[in-house]
Amino acid sequence: MKRKLLLIGLAVLLGMTGCAKKQEVLQETAANENAEELAAETLVAENAEEKTEELPEETKPEIVVSLDDFKLEPRQYFGTCAVTTVNDDNVNIRAMPDTAAEKIGKLNKGDTVKIKGFSDNQDFIDGFNGYWLKIAVDSKREGYYTDNDGYFGWIFSKYVNIDPSTEVSTFNVVKLNPQKDKSRLSFELEIDRNGDIITNTIYSSRLGNQDFYTFVWSDDMPDFKYNDPVGTFKYFPDTNKIGHATYMGSECESAWCLVTDDNKYMMQDYGTSPGVRGLGVYEIATGKSVFEGSYYRDLQYDGESIVCCERISEWNTDISAETKEYAKQFEQTTPVPEDYLKLKAQGMDVSTIVLYRFNFETKETEYAGCQYILEQ
Repeated sequence: MKRKLLLIGLAVLLGMTGCAKKQEVLQETAANENAEELAAETLVAENAEEKTEELPEETKPEIVVSLDDFKLEPRQYFGTCAVTTVNDDNVNIRAMPDTAAEKIGKLNKGDTVKIKGFSDNQDFIDGFNGYWLKIAVDSKREGYYTDNDGYFGWIFSKYVNIDPSTEVSTFNVVKLNPQKDKSRLSFELEIDRNGDIITNTIYSSRLGNQDFYTFVWSDDMPDFKYNDPVGTFKYFPDTNKIGHATYMGSECESAWCLVTDDNKYMMQDYGTSPGVRGLGVYEIATGKSVFEGSYYRDLQYDGESIVCCERISEWNTDISAETKEYAKQFEQTTPVPEDYLKLKAQGMDVSTIVLYRFNFETKETEYAGCQYILEQ
């Protein structure tokens, strides 16, 4: 009898131990399942936030491209853009053609976009080889570069109803024209659009003794087409090579763009007259404005800074007290040249400008003198 009771007790003890181990296994399994569910929810949330991240093959939504809404938009005096629609929801608009760039807006399926240029290289994003497309945007980005349409952004071509076989155009310089000024160079640019070739005369400029000349190709130019690379480019005459400097840049009328030696800053000319002209300086990496003002004829670039100016005029109400004082002292101590006075008697205007040297890195200006100028 005692032996029977001992065997029964041993069986009960083993049963309880087995139950405890079974419970422990169940708890561990449940914990693993919860962790997997949490990881899956995190992945879904990340992909909902950023359309351009790689998705697992089984969760990638099928995107159907329709060209029903696609049409070209020729414009008088300007280039040809394209108008089409977005083919997916929650598509990010980026400040630059890069998934790491700032998000400046979102688009949803059916939204209309105007394409104003292609990135010069393809990216492989979400299982798709495609280009970034420059588009006009309604959102305001005060303090950043604008083109002839205002503000702009970039979206990836997978999410736009556009022929996926469309390639970006390529450039090739085929002839240099006679050069009269070392700071200017004209050449014939061949643009190859998938076998459709045109030639355009380009007028380029450079700062100081740079070994390259810069030129702009953008949708404000009559021969531009929506799938052309866009922005400011560097041409190296010694090697006949062209490089892309920045996606910013406009060339309305006689305006030009220049870039610093280190390719950190772009200068955009906004003038049409031979005298004092508008000038903007922008960070190439971000498109952010670092200087807005004016200059007179020569920027006097020294690799680190340029010379800008303020014109003393009754029409200029933004002149600082410091600038007025510099001009006052100059006019009191420096007589107007005799030849200027003769031209003034014939109807020309004589104005005083105050010069400042603007440093790119410090963003500070330093007084650099005054001078008289003639204007019509």
